Amino acid sequence: MAVTSQAATRASVQDQLDRAHYAIHFANRALVKNDWSEPAYAPARTALDEVMLILSKAKWLFGRVTGSLAGYADPFESLAAEAAALQEASDLFEQVIARAKEVQAFLEDEQPLQPFALPGAIETRGTETLFYDGVPIVPSINPVVVLKGSNHDMGRQYAEQVLDVYGPFIFDWHGRRQFSDDDFAELRSWEAQLREHMPEILDFARGWADGATRRGVPMTYDQALAIWTGVNPPARAEELMEDAGLFNAEKSAAALLLISTES
Repeated sequence: MAVTSQAATRASVQDQLDRAHYAIHFANRALVKNDWSEPAYAPARTALDEVMLILSKAKWLFGRVTGSLAGYADPFESLAAEAAALQEASDLFEQVIARAKEVQAFLEDEQPLQPFALPGAIETRGTETLFYDGVPIVPSINPVVVLKGSNHDMGRQYAEQVLDVYGPFIFDWHGRRQFSDDDFAELRSWEAQLREHMPEILDFARGWADGATRRGVPMTYDQALAIWTGVNPPARAEELMEDAGLFNAEKSAAALLLISTES
């Protein structure tokens, strides 16, 4: 499966990501038309499982470039490293597209499915989550945590169980997060509101910090609290509607009324 590399940009790689999703979608549609007992099903399913591993790595690299993994993975330290990762993601997305199309042709047109050596290795790191080439793989079944006891106890249990499932990467960035004086002031403001209205969150955050620290990811109370609150002041309702791109009924109604009066 030869793939020709071209200079990658964020826009071009985003396009490749979209095309990779469609290619997998159509290959899966072809797969489910086959019964699991048919000879083509098992090799096609295995090939698509491998495709999903490559897709996960490509999306992880691209997410580090775009910043969508902020809070889970650090950005690249140099523009050269970022460019290299973007190119690698581009090449991997092209592999995904090509292999998914091969699987679809195998299932629909009975074309041969060529042997494919999966690059990289799958490993466990003492967690429930598997890693492919160092990239965490989304579990096929959503993990469940079981909590009981006081709010502090449940916060501790939550952190410990989440780390058991995913490993340190899930909280590592938060445990290294630094705050400015303004950040601390905003945290204290949030803390005051929570103390008045939802004090259980504060105890949960203290337990969360204790549990993470016990599992080898040092975390302070403020770092755990910031996961809940962030360090920005509360947005007004109007700002939430605009910034989140949500449907603003009041503004839309006013706009419609203006249109009707003008016409």
